[in-house]
Amino acid sequence: MRALVYGAARSGRAAVERLDDAVLVDRTLGNEDDVTLLDGVEVLTWIIQIVSFKRTGRRVFLIVPIHHHFEMKAWSETKIMVRFWIVCAIFCAS
Repeated sequence: MRALVYGAARSGRAAVERLDDAVLVDRTLGNEDDVTLLDGVEVLTWIIQIVSFKRTGRRVFLIVPIHHHFEMKAWSETKIMVRFWIVCAIFCAS
């Protein structure tokens, strides 16, 4: 639970900093000190799952965060990481 709170705090802080600086995408490809847009998506999947389950009683994802959902869908970890790198590269190029 502490990791979730820490991750949400990091992503929230980064989102506010980005809005203040009018920067929408982190320009690095996953430096561990930087919070990328994909980190925000990971946290957003938690929020979507919790709100959906409380309101409807149904889950949107098999498991959260989303990379675990893909693992449950029988994607290999390598395939997931490559997809995340591609998405991150697209975000950085825009």
